Amino acid sequence: MPIGSPQLILNAPTASIASGSASAATTADAPSGSLVVLSLYGTSTGATISTLVDSNSNSYSLATRSIGTGSYPSIELWYFVNLAADLPIGSTFTATTSGGNWFPNGAAIVSGANGGADQVAAAAQPSGTTFTLTSPSLSVPNEICFATFEYNGTISSYTEDSNWTELTGNPVTSNSGVDFAYRIVNSAAAVSWSPSFSTKVMNTIMATFKASPVPPGTQMIFM
Repeated sequence: MPIGSPQLILNAPTASIASGSASAATTADAPSGSLVVLSLYGTSTGATISTLVDSNSNSYSLATRSIGTGSYPSIELWYFVNLAADLPIGSTFTATTSGGNWFPNGAAIVSGANGGADQVAAAAQPSGTTFTLTSPSLSVPNEICFATFEYNGTISSYTEDSNWTELTGNPVTSNSGVDFAYRIVNSAAAVSWSPSFSTKVMNTIMATFKASPVPPGTQMIFM
């Protein structure tokens, strides 16, 4: 089964979540067997998320984070592999945090990507208005990559990397510049993400996830 195109189930980058409080409700169903990936950013310097659960009691894992310093907040990617049961419309996510409010840039579901987390990359406060975030070489040739950034202020212009697809974020008009994007690859080479901005961003992170294992005796052809 090839990796499918991600579908958003939550797009609420301006709906804050206090520690222990539920997020805004999901707007699409997440079928059993899905990989779920969430991008979240915080408002307090140095704050982190320690646990993340959904309203079906699924406990999520941290893929990677970039912890803000000085006046810079943090950003994190969390995930759950292979939902055992359907996560229905109206579901929520609850985070336990070390401080401040957190905002879900987005939550996406993917089919065919239950091989587990693979590589990560992070850059804290990259200089300039362009940057390239590059993962290590991938473990397998068929993976999906998610990347996200945050900027605690308005970004007047923004251009997505042409090899990536934006899932959420409207940095031109939102009260905080955010982006959540993905790329499906069929090579084990390192993966790069190179968006550009009108002003430098604060923190950027990437995580990759392997395709679901192929059952014995099954031949997969990638086009």
